[in-house]
Amino acid sequence: MTNWLAIRMMFDKIPFLVGSGIFLKNFVEIRDNIKKTTMETYFDAGTLCVYVTQKTEIILNALQLEESIREIIRSPQVQAMIEEKIDEVFDTPEGFLLGIMVNKKKVKASIIPALENIGSDIVPLISQLIRNSEHLSEDNLREQIDSMITTKNAGNAAKTSDRGGEGHGSNGVGMGYHLGEHIRRLAWRSAGTGGGF
Repeated sequence: MTNWLAIRMMFDKIPFLVGSGIFLKNFVEIRDNIKKTTMETYFDAGTLCVYVTQKTEIILNALQLEESIREIIRSPQVQAMIEEKIDEVFDTPEGFLLGIMVNKKKVKASIIPALENIGSDIVPLISQLIRNSEHLSEDNLREQIDSMITTKNAGNAAKTSDRGGEGHGSNGVGMGYHLGEHIRRLAWRSAGTGGGF
């Protein structure tokens, strides 16, 4: 009986009973404190640093940058671009003089392997650039997660407000009512009553 009354007092406003309905009354504050605790517990800088480092390496390995660059250079589209640029060079007065000494076909044949070698050389630079990206910094990720949660909370509050709070006001209190109902049922079961309100 005591457990039942305590649980009921948390979620329902009972006339003349001081302290009852505290969950709904302070839902926004409770929600913000839960968000703060979640951010500090699960999204601290150390945890995010480890996560980002591991994920970045997994992504870089999955991308197989060296092989991807090689495939891009060998693709018909890039081959056509290279040939077009070589033709443009040979069409200039300087290129005409170069053509007297160097065979254009041989230039085209040798430029592809050279570009592939350059591609292999720049892979570590690209990888390092991705690892050091400001978008993957712990502070930036924390801000994004915090903003996402805040936006989600605001969206839920707006939906509840559009529905008129379903009899429990706006500012997320209607949402708090539904969350409170769920928590109350769980608490009721753990109290060992097996029933409902």
